[in-house]
Amino acid sequence: MFNNSSNFQVQGGNFYTVAGDVTLAIQQQFSTSSRLRVTSEAPTSDSRRGSKGLQSQSQLSGAPAIHNSDASPLPRCLPSVASPPEDVSRNQFNITTPNVNNVYNILEDRELDRAQGVHILHQHVALDAVYDSAGSFPQPRCHPATREALLAELWGRMMAPDISVIWLHGPAGAGKSAIMQTMCQKLRDANCLGGSFFFKRGHPSRGSATALFATLAYQLALFDGHLLKRAVSEAVQQHPSLVGTSMASQLQELLVKPCLSACAQAEDPSDEVVHRILLVDGLDECDGAPVQQEILRSIRKLFCSRDLPLKIVIASRAEPEIREMFDDPAFRGLRSLNIEQSFLDVDTFFRREFSRIRQEHYRTMAQTPVSWPSENILNKLVQKSSGYFVYAATVIKFVDDKQFRPTEQLQIILEGTSDPNDSRTPFETLDQLYIHILSQVPTRFRPHVLDVLCVISLGWQLSAHQMEQLFRLEAGEIELAVRKLQSLLNTDECSPITASHASFMDFLVTESRSLTFYVGGEQRRFELARSVLIALSSPLKELYSRNHVVRPLSGVWISFLISVSPRAELLPHIRLLNPDVFQFVKPVDSHQTRGIPELIAWMRKIPDCPEDLIELWERISWMAAVSFGPTWTGLAFTVPKVRRVLELAFFSYLHSDRAERMGNIFCQHSKILFRVRILLNISWSDILERIWTLKLVGDPIGSWGAPSAAARRDVALGFIHLMERIRNGELPFEVWDETFGRYPDQRWSFTISRCPPSDPELLRKLAEFVPPYIGFGSLGYSFSLLTIHRIVGWLKKSKCPPGVIQRWEGYAEEMEELMEECSY
Repeated sequence: MFNNSSNFQVQGGNFYTVAGDVTLAIQQQFSTSSRLRVTSEAPTSDSRRGSKGLQSQSQLSGAPAIHNSDASPLPRCLPSVASPPEDVSRNQFNITTPNVNNVYNILEDRELDRAQGVHILHQHVALDAVYDSAGSFPQPRCHPATREALLAELWGRMMAPDISVIWLHGPAGAGKSAIMQTMCQKLRDANCLGGSFFFKRGHPSRGSATALFATLAYQLALFDGHLLKRAVSEAVQQHPSLVGTSMASQLQELLVKPCLSACAQAEDPSDEVVHRILLVDGLDECDGAPVQQEILRSIRKLFCSRDLPLKIVIASRAEPEIREMFDDPAFRGLRSLNIEQSFLDVDTFFRREFSRIRQEHYRTMAQTPVSWPSENILNKLVQKSSGYFVYAATVIKFVDDKQFRPTEQLQIILEGTSDPNDSRTPFETLDQLYIHILSQVPTRFRPHVLDVLCVISLGWQLSAHQMEQLFRLEAGEIELAVRKLQSLLNTDECSPITASHASFMDFLVTESRSLTFYVGGEQRRFELARSVLIALSSPLKELYSRNHVVRPLSGVWISFLISVSPRAELLPHIRLLNPDVFQFVKPVDSHQTRGIPELIAWMRKIPDCPEDLIELWERISWMAAVSFGPTWTGLAFTVPKVRRVLELAFFSYLHSDRAERMGNIFCQHSKILFRVRILLNISWSDILERIWTLKLVGDPIGSWGAPSAAARRDVALGFIHLMERIRNGELPFEVWDETFGRYPDQRWSFTISRCPPSDPELLRKLAEFVPPYIGFGSLGYSFSLLTIHRIVGWLKKSKCPPGVIQRWEGYAEEMEELMEECSY
């Protein structure tokens, strides 16, 4: 019995709250069989407050029905009170009071009370960022029958128990958002979707990460059962300021802790109610690199440090700041999935979409052939897409314009031009994407980026290191310059920098599209030509560096140079060009060497071009036209040294690889002359001067027969001198194997075996010489045992001191021991 000044009694149950005169709130967990009786004993004439003779009885079902004598609405939210016991006996509760203002059960709206935290959270979420929001309609989805293999692989990884974080990455326009939207729908259908967030650069709510974890937690609370909803709501109720804390705190308090709490209370810990997958798309489009890294750092700390009933899929471009975070070994449970090119999927997309367009535009396409567009056009469009959907989707959108004929629209795309007075711009959306990405490059790197883009637009295959050589930049400068262009360029270490999209190449060379990023201007091409000529004037030791820019440039520089307007400023650089560059011309690029006469004609267009420069290149051109070998006829020699040079060249030709001899004639000719130059250690100007003295009178080279003994000796001694120069650091080691092909030591020993015995100079050199298998060990090269046995055999035929033979026999024994050790 409880008495107060209002003379009312409470009998049975638990009395929790009294407000005002007789306002009574009962917070009691009732069973469905409990009965609640509220009785007013006040006289009916007392209308001062409360009930007018109210007497009611309510049968409870879940929550009790409340009979209120007042017409005033019941309050929807009360101050927090202690929770009643969960176990409720099946009792009848009688409440007697003279004045009943309001009688209600707090637990009638218990779930609403617990959801107050979710309501608070709702005020801070970005609803536009969820996958099915009206603000992002129409959402991009994967076209039917496309990306099936990728979607299946992604699904398998999401279901794998040992994977907690998945990074889906690809270049701009690869279709990341379409894949994520499609996967959201699949997850929702399977009741596995926890939440999603689709970033969009510059959007008021989707462009910021402030609401990321609050939005994910809000969706998780709505999609899941009462356990997780209650855990999230209580977290916000207890700390309403959570939505303004750091992202790490939000992730911990709004997602991680509620999930762990729900798991602990769930009857089945593996219940899918608390096992959800979160998807975050376009991470590279939010706020900035520091924020992106903070998000990943928070995810790495919490998702990889404990077992959570959550998985998260993050899609983004492979920007360097993001890649660095995912490359961290501390990211346990991570799997990355690259969206690779899929020409087959793009082909399927084009065929189905063109078929749809044909059906929907049946009036304007009634006379169009059934085969439109042709297989040739389809293949061209597929190749232009580079296997990504951004180009394909742009083409279809333009062709599908209901205000124009699809055939005319497609023709505009194929021709790449349109009427200047026509507002139709096929690739406006694509161009905006490219310009936006290029605009992210810091101002100080813009000139370097334009140089890189100019090289790429020409199709040259240069690595970052080679571009730094070409433009004379410090090491690492190109890597810094293109750091923000990972979504447009392939920038793998040591590999050529290339465009990810073929359509990007068209963009770069079309001034009306690329605007300030146009790379086809005459001044830029002139500056590139000057840089190329300076690079090609490098000394031999630099040229032979494995990654020197001369290698890829040797086959393209002439055709590029003559495409630039003739300017006198380039002539000094042409004069200084090192003919050694022809050593690196590949047979497939032989058309470049045949373009030397065109280069001479180009130089003649320059006023006051020096005649001696013209004569120099005429000599080079004449030399290029000469074919060394048995078919070279009609040449006579009045200078003995010239004949020896050509004998050596002819000898080198006869002992070159058959495949090499069958290759392009100038390419092999240049390599033969290069061998002569290296072996005799003479300059190119000396070689050109000697060859220029040849006259077309008798003594054909085909009648020479074998080279003279002096020529053979010069070859043998030349090899020794070359190895000594390499050992002393005058020449790079690459000269040895790249100049003389496979097994150069065996070529040398074969030449010695054909030399007359007892040649004093050759004997003296061999007596002093140490084989490269000892002296060149650090260079990774060793002589073969066959080479040493050949030299020992020649020494035994010669009149040389026994000690020399014994020393070479000792080299053979050492070689045999080395071979035995290597066999184990």
